[in-house]
Formats: sequence, C-alpha cells, structure tokens
Amino acid sequence: MLDKHTLPISDEVTNYKKLTPKERVKALQLAQSLDANDNKSILIYGVATQKNLLDFYQKILMASHTKDIRYGISDALNTLKPVLDQVDSNQLMPIQQSFLAHVFNNMQTTVDALIARYQQIGADVSEIVNQLDACQQELINENNWLNSVYQKNELFSKRISIYQAGAAMKLTDIEKRELPTAIKVTEVTQIQHLDQFKQLLLARIKNLYLTSRIIADQSIQIQTLKSNNQNLIDQISIDFYTVLASWQNQFILTLTLFGQKQEGYRHKKNGSLQATENAENVKQLQQVQQHLIAITTAVTLDQRNNHKKIEVLEQKIQNLNEQLNQLVDYAMNQE
Repeated sequence: MLDKHTLPISDEVTNYKKLTPKERVKALQLAQSLDANDNKSILIYGVATQKNLLDFYQKILMASHTKDIRYGISDALNTLKPVLDQVDSNQLMPIQQSFLAHVFNNMQTTVDALIARYQQIGADVSEIVNQLDACQQELINENNWLNSVYQKNELFSKRISIYQAGAAMKLTDIEKRELPTAIKVTEVTQIQHLDQFKQLLLARIKNLYLTSRIIADQSIQIQTLKSNNQNLIDQISIDFYTVLASWQNQFILTLTLFGQKQEGYRHKKNGSLQATENAENVKQLQQVQQHLIAITTAVTLDQRNNHKKIEVLEQKIQNLNEQLNQLVDYAMNQE
C-alpha cells in the first residue's frame, strides 16, 4: 500500500527532501489520488496548476510596464540636456563697473531679459525633474510588483514540486509493489495495464519536470529585470539627483548674485566685492554643470544599452511562456 514510507526514487528524492512535513503529506495525498486502473487520473494530474501558471505568465507580459517607464525616463533625460546647453555661464560673469556705469541705462533691459530667460530655464529644469520623479516612482512601483510576481512564481514552483513528489511516490509504488505483485501471480492483463500506466506516469513526470525548469528560468528573468530596474533607480537617486541638486542650488545662487551685482553697480555699493563673489560662483556653476551633463549622458547611454537588454529579457519570458503552452497543450491532448 502506498503510504508515507513510499519514498520517491532517482532525482526526485532531492525535491522530496526539500518539502516540509505538511507538503509531504500533500504529496502523499496526490500520489494516492493516482489510480492505476484509471488512466485519466494521471492524464489530468497537475494540469490545472499548469494552466493557472500559464495564465499567470501571460498576465505578466500584459501587465509589465518596465519598457514604457524606461522610455519615459529616457525622454526626460533627452529633454534635459538641450535645456542645460542653453545655460551659458559666461553670460553671468561680472561686468566691469566703469563699463557698466557708462552703458547701464541702455543695458538694464537686456540684463532683466537675461535674468528672466535664466529663470525660465530653471523652471524648465524643475518641470523635467518632476517628470523624471514620476517615472522613477513608477519604476519603484514596477519593482514592487515584480517582487510580488517573483513570490507568486515561487509558490507555483512549490506546487509543482509537490506534484512531482507525488508522481514519483506513485512510480515507486508501481515499481516496488504493484508490478512485482502482478508478476508474482502472473496477471498478464494487469501487468500490461500497469506498464501502460507507468509509461503515462513517466511522461507526466517529465512534463512536470520541464515545467519546473521553466518556472526556475522565469525566476531568473524576473530577478534580472528587477536588478536592472533597481540599478537605474539607484543611478538616478544617488548619482544623478545628487549632482542635479548641487546644480540647481548653484544655479539659483549664481543667478541671485548676478541680480544683486547689478543693484550694487546701480548704487555703486559693494560692486567690486559682489563681482568677485559672483565670478567664483559662476566658475563653480560651470564645473557642476559639466558634471551634470556628463552624468546625464552616461545615464542616457546606459538606458540605450538597457533597452536592448530589456527586450531580450522580455523575449526570453515570451519564449518560456510558449514552451509552457506547448507542455500544457500536450498534457491536455493526452486526456
């Protein structure tokens, strides 16, 4: 009689030993549900779980927005660089007081227009940053969703493992008890029937094994996708935003001092001191801006390369879905 002492043989022993006591009881119950006198019991064995798994994988492809989110981030970064290129730090360098005093009345309108233009650039940068913030939050949400997908995939892996263990236990019972008993009493018809059932069982075990390999491969693809997304999240949060915040602060400071310098020249107070301070701030702005443009270019390039990687990953997921679909179709056609 098939009981808890009927351990599976061959490679399935390893899977069986990984099961918890509760899961082993479930595997035994599944093994006991396999009736050697009813071929349909093995033909439908685990098929419902495989169908649910296939539906789950198809929903993953439909629900994933990783590619769209990354394109949104690329669009924001591609928009940012031309805006930064509009900033000419030399225009914010101090002008000699004697020269400004000579032409101040004619230049005041130009200075005001310059400040207004740079204020608009600052506003444009802030708007792009808001767009980037939204995309980054979407990517964080996407990774949280992928984490739940990974966990559910692991649950399917466990369920299939239990089915594998149950089938292996039944195979052990047939080989060690039912077939030897039938051979001993020379029940030819029963021997033939058990042998046929055994072949169906072996085919089912192989089908379940291939399904377990697909689940394992999907886990790798999901984890890789999560890792790539997290790298981009960290790259934006740590590298890009750090330099961007420094640029925004320096930009506002330099523009503010530039305006104050003009007032100092107008009232002929502290003009020289403000000019020196502003010149130093302009140089710092130039350095920070060069760094920001370099970071933006690097992240954009990484994005371009990652677009290809994401496409490969999604294609692998699609291919695995098709393989699983073939396994499910094969199982259903055997019914």
